[in-house]
Formats: sequence, C-alpha cells, structure tokens
Amino acid sequence: MPHLAIRSALLFACCLAAAPGLHAQEAGIRWRTDYQAARKESESKKLPLFIDFIRPNCPPCAKMDQYTFTDPRVAKTLKEKFICVKINGLEDTTLASYLNINLFPTIVMASPDGRIEGKPIVGYVEADILHEHLHRML
Repeated sequence: MPHLAIRSALLFACCLAAAPGLHAQEAGIRWRTDYQAARKESESKKLPLFIDFIRPNCPPCAKMDQYTFTDPRVAKTLKEKFICVKINGLEDTTLASYLNINLFPTIVMASPDGRIEGKPIVGYVEADILHEHLHRML
C-alpha cells in the first residue's frame, strides 16, 4: 500500500510539472495567448503588457509558474495592473524573432501603445526581483 501512495504522489507531481501555467492560473493570473488581442486590450484599458515567452518542457519556465507567479505580491500586481500574455516562443516565432528572443523564459514589458519598456528579463527570476521590476514599470 505505501508504494501505491508514493506512486500516486509522484504521478500528481509529474502532472503538475508538465502543465506550465497551472500554478499561475491558480494564483488568479489571467494569461492571454493571443498577442494581438492582448495588445488591443492593453491599449483600450490603458494597462501595460507583461509578456512571458516560454517553451514546452522548460524547467525554469515551470519554476516561474510554480514559485514566482504564485507569490501573492506578484500575482496581485499582475492581475490588477497588467495585461498578461504567455507566448510559446517555439510556436509564435514571428514575435519571438522580432524581439530577438531565443532563451526561455524571457519576460518583456510594454506600454499600452506597444513600446517595449526596459530590458527583457531572461531566465528564472525570484518573486522579490520581479516585484521590483513590475513596480518600476508602473
């Protein structure tokens, strides 16, 4: 019986790790996947864009979802002050190429008029650091 419980726990953990965005969704962040629609929403609501470029099976991307985006301060700021977009950089190659993104995760922030603000944030970033970046953007 203990083996069954261990196997069940491992299977559950693997499912969570294989589902990028699941933890962040639990934090209440509404991730859009259509850049053009998000851009229009950003402009109409006068809120900046927060673009998270990811790729499938990316451990640092999953770690961001699991730890950084579930931090209450980060989640609250993203939910209330940004239009959030999660882009698969291997599928949406036009936007990733245009922005010269080839490492994942990479975070890009843009003003409501579409201008890129600051430098991209490349790789895993702790919640405290991302929280500071978000408030500098605002």
